[in-house]
Amino acid sequence: MKSLLLGLVLAMSAVLPAAAENWVDINDEGIHPVIMDVDSVLTDRNGSYQFWFMRSDGEFLYQEQAVIDCNNRIIHNGAGKKFTKTGRFLGAYDDSQSAPVTIRVDSTAAIYYNYFCR
Repeated sequence: MKSLLLGLVLAMSAVLPAAAENWVDINDEGIHPVIMDVDSVLTDRNGSYQFWFMRSDGEFLYQEQAVIDCNNRIIHNGAGKKFTKTGRFLGAYDDSQSAPVTIRVDSTAAIYYNYFCR
């Protein structure tokens, strides 16, 4: 799975329009990749971080925006883009009306939390 998603990241970099993107796997210890665009990170300097991350469900590739609140240990998803495995853009969506989620210790969100908040 890790090599598949990393391969998709490389393929997407050739297909997507040029932008200040730097997709990095921040899950050094894990068996599955946790891909984040480190150039997209914004902070309010009060414990909140906005960033873009990439995930795959095996059939499609998603780039999604999220905000982590370190003080309250929650994550909130925002906008997103959906692509085929070959990088063809399928559409955009907005999850900003969804409720924030408490970050569980054993979740992928916990990897982002540890990256920003520890």
